[in-house]
Amino acid sequence: MSGVGNRLAMNPDFDSNSSSDEEQEIVRGNVIRNAPLATAAVVSVHYYRTHIARELCRTNEQTGFKWVCDILKGHPTRCHEQLRMDKDVFLSFCELLKLRYGLKSSRNIGIHEKVAIFLNCLGHGLSNRMLQERFQHSGETISRHF
Repeated sequence: MSGVGNRLAMNPDFDSNSSSDEEQEIVRGNVIRNAPLATAAVVSVHYYRTHIARELCRTNEQTGFKWVCDILKGHPTRCHEQLRMDKDVFLSFCELLKLRYGLKSSRNIGIHEKVAIFLNCLGHGLSNRMLQERFQHSGETISRHF
């Protein structure tokens, strides 16, 4: 830009007011041409920070699936305390929900884990945040499957 201004100022026939107007037009043109590029850069940085470089919040090694497996393989009293029903009743209940009412596993959560989330919420009055911690899923996932 200063190169344009210097060349124009050296010309003896050049009016300095028109120089300023021309420079402003050049600047405006550059801003308008570069706006889509700047917008794309901002969107790219936002996407990177949100989806690629994010730090996971739920990092416990014991996932909800592992927890449900431990409960079902463990002592019967533990199953009754956590799920408020015996192991056989829980498994039958899951099967009933699957066959009669069409409950299906999703990509990230199986039927047993979905039912365990539901029963934990009802049986213990747990909030969404507590269920997130117990089952190692996001609040959206807990809400969707509850």
